[in-house]
Amino acid sequence: MAKNNFYLVISIALSILIVWFFFRVFKEENIKLMTRNTIPPFEFTDHKNANFSSEYLKDKVYLVKFFFTRCPVICKKLNANMLLIQKEFMDRDDFAIISFTVNPEYDNPQILMTHAQKLGAIHKNWFFLTGEKDKIYNLARKHFLYSTRKDSTAEGGFLHTQMFTIVDRNGNIRYRLDDKNNPLTYDGTNIKDIQILKKDIKAILSEEK
Repeated sequence: MAKNNFYLVISIALSILIVWFFFRVFKEENIKLMTRNTIPPFEFTDHKNANFSSEYLKDKVYLVKFFFTRCPVICKKLNANMLLIQKEFMDRDDFAIISFTVNPEYDNPQILMTHAQKLGAIHKNWFFLTGEKDKIYNLARKHFLYSTRKDSTAEGGFLHTQMFTIVDRNGNIRYRLDDKNNPLTYDGTNIKDIQILKKDIKAILSEEK
């Protein structure tokens, strides 16, 4: 009798585990990605000292981050995790990465090119952009909704977000809701968020054009 009870307990435990597993898989596969605002057309200068227009991003899904090359702390982690994204989507021509410097007065195209080479940014659609400071800050604040500014109290002298942002083929910012139905921001320093980000990028890439 004791032996039968043991097998019964094991059977119930396995059944619960299987149900939980399929619930998790079903939940992940049916994540609803929300749409926020649309990013307006923009033009800046890339790390190759060429004019870069957002028109190039038409029909592409792209990931955005804000950084500066002299960033002493979080940018190293942001860069390392962005390299994981690059590796995941290396073969996708319809995917791009856009890195906006928040210190364009120092980060000229030559500086950005050196930075890109040292970093290992080899995806053909990874662009490091510089230009007029006010235009970059305006884009960050009004459309990506990130506080970006020069700040003597911040490490490195500039304040910028550590979040990554997905933009779909139509220029719309996309995100998922967390378990409490709050907008989920993708923390570029958090490896768990990076794994979620990969799944959401794949989901958006699979959407019909």
